[in-house]
Amino acid sequence: MSTPYDFPPQEASGGTRVLGAHVERARRDRDFGRVEAMVRLTVKPAPGRPVQSMRIYANTAASGGDLRRRLVEDAIRTSRTVPAARQRVTAAAA
Repeated sequence: MSTPYDFPPQEASGGTRVLGAHVERARRDRDFGRVEAMVRLTVKPAPGRPVQSMRIYANTAASGGDLRRRLVEDAIRTSRTVPAARQRVTAAAA
């Protein structure tokens, strides 16, 4: 089951705009007090380019505020810093 997370569009890497995010396959690691999940980001790489989908693993502490928001922020942060994440961009399903 994926959970949509709505937030204002944000800049990711190289002018890429993040239009939306879905948290997928989340699980809690009780030993380390962390939550890890696959986050699907819907992005627009550049003006004139089609909207694309990117899946990135994210993790954050299990305790604290809005868990979904923190997972999405970690995925966006990862998409900015890991060039391999940008190479796995695939066309979004219509």
